[in-house]
Amino acid sequence: EDGMTPIGSGSLVISDLVIGAEGSALRWNAAGTEVTLSLAPLDRAVPVRLYYQIRSQQERPAAVATLSVVPEDNGTPAGAKGLRIRFEAPVLRGLNVEQRELDVSRLRGHTFRVTLTIADPGNGATVTRTARLELK
Repeated sequence: EDGMTPIGSGSLVISDLVIGAEGSALRWNAAGTEVTLSLAPLDRAVPVRLYYQIRSQQERPAAVATLSVVPEDNGTPAGAKGLRIRFEAPVLRGLNVEQRELDVSRLRGHTFRVTLTIADPGNGATVTRTARLELK
């Protein structure tokens, strides 16, 4: 570690959520990995990639993540549903760089709120971050 705190301080913190898809022109570097992003609405036929970083002052082997994608625009068809996934997300001490791929092909609507919560049931620590996702 270089003494820098790129995503904040505290016992458990999470960076902004970065959302991208294959084939767009914008690039972002995360821990030596180049990520292709798009600021335009993403094609729902192509899996969406979610990137984030977690910094923890201790190991959290029992941590669990909940990821939800909820429609939020007025043009969403009545009865449209989002997506909610819960998965094991063990966190190592220090900086953790994470990537998830999401199939959004069955989501109806254009604008969504993506929420990621990381919870450590061992000591009750919880962090949440949100981002906006636009699909075409």
